[in-house]
Amino acid sequence: DHRDLHSFPTRRSSDLTLQALERAGEFAGREDALGEAYREISDKALLHLALLVHDLGKGFEEDHSEVGRRIAEEMGERLQLGERRMADLAFLVHRHLAMSHLAFRRDTGDEELVRAFAREMATPQRLRMLLVLTCADLAAVGPDVLTKWKVDVLIDLYRKALSMLEGTTPSAGAKLTQRRRQAVELLDPNEAADLWHQRQINALPDSVVSQHEPEAIVEMLRRLRRLPSRGAAAWGSYDAEDRTVEFVAGVDHGRGRGAFSSMAGALSSRGLQIMAAEAHVLADDLLLLRYLATDPDSEGAPPRGRLEEVAAELAAAVDAEQPPKFRRVWGQDAAEASRKLTSLPNDVRIHNNASSDATVIEVFTFDRTGLLYRLARRLHDLELTIWRAKIGTYIDQVVDVFYVTNRGGGKIEDDARIDHIRRELLAVIDASDS
Repeated sequence: DHRDLHSFPTRRSSDLTLQALERAGEFAGREDALGEAYREISDKALLHLALLVHDLGKGFEEDHSEVGRRIAEEMGERLQLGERRMADLAFLVHRHLAMSHLAFRRDTGDEELVRAFAREMATPQRLRMLLVLTCADLAAVGPDVLTKWKVDVLIDLYRKALSMLEGTTPSAGAKLTQRRRQAVELLDPNEAADLWHQRQINALPDSVVSQHEPEAIVEMLRRLRRLPSRGAAAWGSYDAEDRTVEFVAGVDHGRGRGAFSSMAGALSSRGLQIMAAEAHVLADDLLLLRYLATDPDSEGAPPRGRLEEVAAELAAAVDAEQPPKFRRVWGQDAAEASRKLTSLPNDVRIHNNASSDATVIEVFTFDRTGLLYRLARRLHDLELTIWRAKIGTYIDQVVDVFYVTNRGGGKIEDDARIDHIRRELLAVIDASDS
């Protein structure tokens, strides 16, 4: 992908390359898995060479990763690196975007997807070098691009792939079964006798079970059990380590009501920046939604009252007749006008081979207020169901990724309909530009 989100007209590639080298060296002092990975790389000279070379292919008509691979092979021959080191150098340059694309645009809870990634890496050493290269590349773009959350997402993918390469992968199914069993054991006698709880625990998606302790799962179920017919509820919690806010919401009989887009609009209208979201239909037609966001209005933990107010607005947004009102901030109009001048064009790509159970839609454009809501609302109006979304913002550009199905749960297979969806989403972008 020649539009790789860390190349901007105001920054020369050479500047970014030197910044990436400097940032990689700083990783040695980190006390996390990224620092550990850097220190465990035995051939740091090769890593640093890959950082120097990886963007040399920019400026050509051809995909810069392909051009870079040939440059790396020629350089390896001139430097007489040897067959193995030359292969690693060419691989790192050619696939330097693979890890960030997978982590930030795809469902890394898909074990087969991660397994294919691990097979491509081939060795733990190559995987470590790609992790460090990816993080250094992002850090070079600007001081706020490589966030703690992004590092954690990349490290999670790294650990999953590393365990597969080293043959130490615990049975994911066994771990999830154990956590579900622990949640059942925490139910009180009345709850345990209520078959509703067992149905919902069995129906909870693996991503929710793996990312929440049994106590949090039970508390989630207790909130959902109190939902009135066709009612909605939401609540938020702050993660101090990641500096992120997670909002969880439940909607009774929520399918087809546009809850995903409505709640995304409510969050954006309050100034929160959504990074990832997902929706799941549980037992008894119960819709569960999760949003991961940052709150620029709060330094550190948002006040409890703010979380409660936003959560109440999320619940009220379902079935609301009026669209959300997005606030304007000083200088925003000028900033958005400047972003329109970027050389990176708007684009919509639709894939049916990126997921076993959904059609994946990628939207590339410059960031502006309310865009996620408008895109999600148009998908709803097109009678599509959004199951997962990932939102990546890199300085001026945003990549919104949606996992969607038709209302019956199937992929979008008809070429004419796929083309229609693409045109409709481009129309949303064009309307937002005006």
